[in-house]
Order: sequence, then structure tokens, then C-alpha cells
Amino acid sequence: MKSLNLFLAFFPLIFLSSCNKVQDNLDQKFTTLPETVEKPWCYWYWINDDISKEGITKDLLAMKEAGIGTALIGNINTEGKDGNVPLFSDAWWECMVHAVNEAKRIGIDIGLFNSPGWSQSGGPWNTADKTMRYLVSSGISVKGPGKATVTLSQPDSLFQDIAVLAFPSVETGKNSLRHKVGSSPALPGANRMVDGDLSTGTMFVAGEKTYRIELIFPKEMEASSLYLYPLETISADCRLYARIAGKDSLIRKFHFDRSNFRDIVGPMIKGPLALSLPGVRSSGFTLVLDNIRSTGPFSDAPITGLAEIVISEEAVLEKYVEKQLGKMHPTALPEWNSYS
Repeated sequence: MKSLNLFLAFFPLIFLSSCNKVQDNLDQKFTTLPETVEKPWCYWYWINDDISKEGITKDLLAMKEAGIGTALIGNINTEGKDGNVPLFSDAWWECMVHAVNEAKRIGIDIGLFNSPGWSQSGGPWNTADKTMRYLVSSGISVKGPGKATVTLSQPDSLFQDIAVLAFPSVETGKNSLRHKVGSSPALPGANRMVDGDLSTGTMFVAGEKTYRIELIFPKEMEASSLYLYPLETISADCRLYARIAGKDSLIRKFHFDRSNFRDIVGPMIKGPLALSLPGVRSSGFTLVLDNIRSTGPFSDAPITGLAEIVISEEAVLEKYVEKQLGKMHPTALPEWNSYS
């Protein structure tokens, strides 16, 4: 009986000791990854021929400390002239051999790439049917009930059909055709901002930094969404007010940026800014645009303007254009939260 009691007394100690040992091993494996685990790769740009054996060793040691397993070397010459160690010179080959040997010594694999493009995506071997792609669409409204034969417009010059989607529209729909519009300062042709035609619009006067645009409906509506379509490149700080009980109430503050129409920042060149509104009931709205600018970092347009302003009772996925990368940050240096 005493022997049994002794066994029961020591058993928990043996068990706990085993658990602690397993825990220590797990912690060690997570903090110090074994060599069998695939480690992250990185691009290693050798820029403007500004390289040296000493710098190569320091870079590789820093990569090792950061846990990098493979470095892909790319030579980029942004200045268009030879630097300290010209590409393919004897000195460059010596640096390349040094990089491979040093990487092997500390356990990093080395690779190279020589294709153009940010991600090696360019070259004559990438024909149109193999290149990177994006989704575009076109739409049409059909009145029912009954059968109808319709033809969708071609969304782009070179495209491949993927799918056709049909869905019922809500009864309220968009109220863009029933606005009355005014502005301060006065804008000639302001009604073109609410005519339902994206090919027309109103140009702002150069030098004017602030505009107040009044949108009046024939009856009270429940505003659930706002769309702003650019006519030319534009950037502005905006506020939307609703007339409630005789007073203007602020609904949204936002920044409107369509200052880059180049397709490298997204295929939806003039895609709208779409915002969700809290279902405010009113028959009058005021859109204030401050700090209006026409020239973004890639634009030299002297004037700017809006093609269309739409306030709708339909719900919308906010910033759906940006969320499908139809429009990305207009510069090569996006802010930290641009894609959050």
C-alpha cells in the first residue's frame, strides 16, 4: 500500500516535467525555425551599379538575421548610365560570385531575374491571352415583365466573356434625372452634372477653390448612396449636407481623388467614388467641394470638373471601384492605409 501511495505522489511530477519539456521544444521551434522550413524570399535590387563586396556581405547578414531564405537579384539602372560597377563588367561578375559564395556560407539561396516590369510580367513571350488581366463590365437596364433580346456594349477593346449576371432593380432606383441643381459660384451648364450622361459635365473655373452645389428633389427621398463621376482629373475635400427641418445637417466628410487617369493605377479610368449614406430623409442636399485641384502628380490638366452627381435610394458597396482595384492610389507612394 505504501508503494502505491509513493507512485501516486510522484506521477504528477513526472507528467508535469514531460509537459514542460514538450512546451520548451515547441517554443524553440517557433522562435528558431529549423532549416527544413521554407523561409520567405525577397527581391534584392542592385540599383544604379552602386554595389560592393562589403555591402553585399552586410546585406546578406541582415537578410539572415531577418529570416530570409532566398534573395532574387535584380539589376536596375534608373539613371541610364554606368555606375561604380557596370553591369556585366569583370568587377560586376566578381561581385556576383562573391554574393553566391557568401550566401551559401550563411545559408541563403540566390536567384536572378532579368525581365522588365515590376514583377517580371513584361516581354514578347507574354501574348495577350497569357498576360495579367483585370475584370471590366458593362450594363443595361431592361424593363419587364416579359422576354427581351438585348446586346451588352463591349466593355473594352480586348476582352473575354466570363459571365452575364441579371438581378431585379429596386422600385426607387437612382434619382439622377429628377434633380434641380444650382451652384455658388454660378456654373454655366450645371444641369449637365445631373443629366445621366457621363460624357457630359461641368467644368470648374480655374482658380476657384470652393464650390457649393445644391441638389433639389421634387419630393422627400431617403438618401442611401452618393456617386461622384469625374469629367477631368480632380482632387477635392468634400462635405455633403442634407436639409432637415430647415437646417443643413452634415452627413459625410470625405476626400475625392481622381487625379490620375492613367490605366496603370486601375482599368476603371473614370470610375466613380461611391459612398454609402445613412438613409437620411430630405428633399435638398448640398455638396461642398474645397481645395479643388486639377493637377495630380501625373496630370497637367489646367481645369477640372464633374461629369455626374448621383444621390440614390439604392444601397451601394462603399468604394466598390477601389475595392476591386479599379482605381488604386494615384501615386507610386501610397499612404500606409490606402488599401486597408
